Amino acid sequence: MADHLPERDESYLNSKGFRWELFRDGDGLWLVIIGFGFSAAHFDREQLPETPPVAGASGMDAWERSLNEVGLVLLVKIPPQYPQAKLDMFWVWPHLRLKGRSDYPDRANHFEQHVGRNVQLFSRHLAQWRPGIDGVAGYLALINGILNPR
Repeated sequence: MADHLPERDESYLNSKGFRWELFRDGDGLWLVIIGFGFSAAHFDREQLPETPPVAGASGMDAWERSLNEVGLVLLVKIPPQYPQAKLDMFWVWPHLRLKGRSDYPDRANHFEQHVGRNVQLFSRHLAQWRPGIDGVAGYLALINGILNPR
């Protein structure tokens, strides 16, 4: 598996100004977007721990230090057969709860260890995947609709 995305995906991410990188964790490759927005009107974000800056920090330690008050670290696992295989589910850190409640969003109450953190899984699946047509842009639009509902 290559450690890069198809050029159209990289071009899309760069054109939208996303702060992103690919991160290899075990046998998986992850698209990591730092500072992905979410609706503060719909969700409360878990508080970040207060930690001093660490020179030369990498991975989640560096991402944590670069989050703003409304951003998330968004993770999308890139399957080995992508773009022929579909993108499926996404993970966020810090965790989100429904605004003013202790409940987690629907199908988002499962947590897993990835890229060095306990991340919250949002179990969302595309009904269909069109190889050569669908990609990161469409999947991020789906995620944006979930994290920023109207």
